Amino acid sequence: ELAEQYLHYLFKHSAERGNGFSRLRVLYEWGVARQRPGFDPQVLRVLKTMTAPGNVKGQHVRSRHPSQGPLTAEEKWLLTQALRAERGRDEDRAVVMLHLELGCHPHASVRLRAGDLHRFETAQGALYQLDLPRVKKRSAQRETKRRALSQGLGSLLDELRLPDPDSLLLHWLATHKSEQAVNRALRRWVKEVQLRSPQTGALLHLHARRFRYTLATHLAEEGASKFHIAEILDHSDL
Repeated sequence: ELAEQYLHYLFKHSAERGNGFSRLRVLYEWGVARQRPGFDPQVLRVLKTMTAPGNVKGQHVRSRHPSQGPLTAEEKWLLTQALRAERGRDEDRAVVMLHLELGCHPHASVRLRAGDLHRFETAQGALYQLDLPRVKKRSAQRETKRRALSQGLGSLLDELRLPDPDSLLLHWLATHKSEQAVNRALRRWVKEVQLRSPQTGALLHLHARRFRYTLATHLAEEGASKFHIAEILDHSDL
């Protein structure tokens, strides 16, 4: 009965709906397996019969969640102004610019190699392109998609990369926990620059997936098709 009350509360007061209940059930299973006092195997059997649907897909995007949803136009403008002023540590700024421009998956970012960055000399100056690894298309042969970069980001990555073309492009990031490493760099840059959200008044909450939400949402608002958005984000289906 208590579990049912908790699940009912989550559905009314949490955007994640049954996800909190599922985590509680895992905790209870852990306690029963280790015969902790107060953890009853019979209660666990009952908990496992209860369904706990998770959060609605895309809830943070649709609701424009102030810290988890896409950046507002004003937040994005403030962020862009700080990048143009070259504020913050170069390495962290490069991570911010990369995810802002490409909306790339953090697992793809940490797998980038120095040789994936290409520079082309033109009459108008240097042009840069990047071969972005495909995260969900891992096979014996490494697959990439080529993306154009701004001159500012391209030149910054060019300065930071190591001479060995097989070395990691973002060599200062840890690879064993890629998403955490990328998000730490984003948070570190925001704290150093002291970039505050006009919407919340707090330091701007940045994480790699939020850049993906922002890029896709702004593309949709500008009339891009689902096929175009899926291609930009390298989704395998619509």
